[in-house]
Amino acid sequence: MRAATDDIVVTGTFQLLGEERVFAGAVFDVVRATFRAPDGEEFDRDIVRAKDAVAVIAVAPPDH
Repeated sequence: MRAATDDIVVTGTFQLLGEERVFAGAVFDVVRATFRAPDGEEFDRDIVRAKDAVAVIAVAPPDH
C-alpha cells in the first residue's frame, strides 16, 4: 500500500527532544512530544498513550 504523497522523500532521522504529560486519566494519558525533523525544524505532536490496550489493523489486498 502506498501513501497518497508518494513524491515526499525523507532522508535522515527524526529526533525526540522531549515530552510533557498534559493529561493523565484512568484509561489513557496525553503527552506533548517535541521532535526535530531531518531538516532541523522542530515541531510538537500530541500523543495518546492508552493503558493495557490492544489495536488490530486488518490489511486486505487492494482488489478486495
